[in-house]
Amino acid sequence: MRRATEDDHLTDAATGLLAEGWFVVALESRLAGARRNLRPVAVVVLDVVVGLADDRPAPADPQRVAAAVTATIREADDAFRLRDGVFALLLDDTTDTGAMWTAERVRDAITGVEP
Repeated sequence: MRRATEDDHLTDAATGLLAEGWFVVALESRLAGARRNLRPVAVVVLDVVVGLADDRPAPADPQRVAAAVTATIREADDAFRLRDGVFALLLDDTTDTGAMWTAERVRDAITGVEP
């Protein structure tokens, strides 16, 4: 069990997404609920970087990623910013295939590709 610290916040100040500390709590809760109700839950971790073509990878703009994520996921799902360039999604009642489709839709939203 982890003790609360001064740095614990519900949301990430830069993006408005849920903060990393809440990811651990939400993950444990969602997994327990999924086991109890025999329903799928998917965990998606996105490492979003720019500059790979130039061999200068750097974390992507967090506000742009957050906007793409919130425009893509369902109201019942949760999005978290874990650290620079790394985001996580908790998707209730979602199979592995559904999680892959969601990740692809987020990628398309970030890059501006129309579905």
